[in-house]
Amino acid sequence: MTNQPEFSALAAYAELVEKNKPAPKVYIADAEPLVWLISTLFTQEFMDKYLIITSFLAGFRLNDRNAPTYQDISSFIEKHEQAAACFKGAQKAIDDGQIEKHNPAVNEWGEILELQLPEKVKSFSFYTWAYHKFPFPDYLMPSLQALVQREATIKFSKNQHEHSYPAITQEQFLQKSKEPLWQLGTAILYLIGRRSRNDKEADFVNSDKTAQQILKYALDAYKIGQLELFDIGELVGAVDLKDILPATVKPLPFIEWAKGLPLNIPMLLPQSKPRQPLRDMPNYDYWAKQSSWEIDEASALLTGIKPDLFEKHLCGIAHSLPLSQNTKRCLEIHETLKRDCENKFKTNIFLKNSPLVYIKWAQDRGYEPPDELRQAITEFKHLHEKDSESSDAEMPRPAYCTQEMKLMYEAVEKFWSHYDLANPDPSKAYLKKEVTEWLIEQAQKRGITLSNNLAGAMDTIMRCPKARQGGNV
Repeated sequence: MTNQPEFSALAAYAELVEKNKPAPKVYIADAEPLVWLISTLFTQEFMDKYLIITSFLAGFRLNDRNAPTYQDISSFIEKHEQAAACFKGAQKAIDDGQIEKHNPAVNEWGEILELQLPEKVKSFSFYTWAYHKFPFPDYLMPSLQALVQREATIKFSKNQHEHSYPAITQEQFLQKSKEPLWQLGTAILYLIGRRSRNDKEADFVNSDKTAQQILKYALDAYKIGQLELFDIGELVGAVDLKDILPATVKPLPFIEWAKGLPLNIPMLLPQSKPRQPLRDMPNYDYWAKQSSWEIDEASALLTGIKPDLFEKHLCGIAHSLPLSQNTKRCLEIHETLKRDCENKFKTNIFLKNSPLVYIKWAQDRGYEPPDELRQAITEFKHLHEKDSESSDAEMPRPAYCTQEMKLMYEAVEKFWSHYDLANPDPSKAYLKKEVTEWLIEQAQKRGITLSNNLAGAMDTIMRCPKARQGGNV
């Protein structure tokens, strides 16, 4: 059987609605073929009838590459300059992990349980990426609003689930295995790497396929004598498998039995720290060799984000839609660095700082840098130590130099080395009070008598003329 008769009927329907020209109505599923998503941005320039057909009539949403609508949309994208640019950019975004691919559900045989469509991606991630890059038609906004609401609901449900069933570590799992008995429901959650805050293990099992399979195998193993269950009594005859969850097991024999199951059980898998895909990782060696990083660059690097992607993680639609944990962490680090820079007199955080400064800052603040970044910094540490040791030599000093003059040179390096004299911005200058207090404090440490008037005069000499007035004084 071919799709042609069905398509002919749809084409006739399209001709009918073409006369009335209704505004396109779009239902956007959580995952859609990439070309269809792109076509929704340019439908008014494309063919409204195809969007209407695929939106109103179920079962004909680009079922295969030979479907006429797929060919038409693909042909349109190839010929339309902006749509083609969108397709090319989206393909790169998929490779970079900015657009999430859809992974269809499979059964225990590895068979896909849904109709597999070409280049299917998560719709929410596509529109998040495309926002501010390509125009969004007005008629599409209600559909996007519904998509965002669904995404927010899913996010909220996941957060609730995470709160009700928090993750446990491998160490906690091993510690718990020393207990004499586990309830079967608790034991299954532990194998999955979770625990229950509310004693509702049955709700978790009902929502997790791996937990359901473990429960089924446990009852079968009990019936043939492979697994010992205690306190089971009449529970074994329960109609609903979840009714036997109150039964108890000995932890260590239960774990050994579970190791033989044909399942990927989280707590029984080899434990290793997940690595970031190489294409998503910054070039740590390159950045470790740089003498300084700006705050934006450091915020990205400290969270394993490429610095050139920093703005994409923080701008536009990201401010109004749910953020990934990594992006939230990047935002938090960036905001903290900005505040520390504003209070630079006390924190010694400037607009630009050495990689060593950022690493120490992150560790002091409880932000653990990526292992790869720390390793690269350690490998090239000698470059930064050399820069630090030779900093005095970078500024020429006259043969005659009093202690006060030397102190003033050091103040120039501390407070003004990053200030752009060619394009002075008074808002980025240190306050006079900050500089004079530092001069007096340093003078006292060195046994130098430095009056407020002399410190103020030294500040005036160093200060850029445009920063000598207003709030900088």
